[in-house]
Amino acid sequence: MHLYFVRHGLAHWPAWPGNDAERPLNRDGQLIMEAAAQGLSRRAVRPELILHSPLLRARQTAEIIAAALDCTERLREHHLLEPGFNPKALRDLLREHESAARLMFVGHAPDMGEVVAHLTGHAAKFKEGTVAHVKVKEPEKKHLKGKLEWLATADELAGE
Repeated sequence: MHLYFVRHGLAHWPAWPGNDAERPLNRDGQLIMEAAAQGLSRRAVRPELILHSPLLRARQTAEIIAAALDCTERLREHHLLEPGFNPKALRDLLREHESAARLMFVGHAPDMGEVVAHLTGHAAKFKEGTVAHVKVKEPEKKHLKGKLEWLATADELAGE
């Protein structure tokens, strides 16, 4: 099973006056995520499903990626990806989507990095727009373990 963990792009901060759940990507965040999504396309990333946090900045990031990968019909919001996402929530998502071989999750820091570190045993720093590809051989096992195939920042993906 191939899992892709994505931290949302650069969002308005710290001057955002509204509700945090409604905090959008800023213009730079949109532009770099569009370029990074093209990098994912060049890497032939083809998720069967893209699940994203209900928070606006994660949804916008997922929409940009889905458009670049030509899979907007495979985009779904999931409450388990809101801040606080953890290995137990990942296990629940994998059970819920057990027939999928390639899943992408779009969420927040520090959650994405912590879950990748838990799976792989490697600390993973997740700047805005970072993507990690983790291969899990036995997703049905009680203790999930995976191999970090690659990790790339949005800037690295954009430059490919």
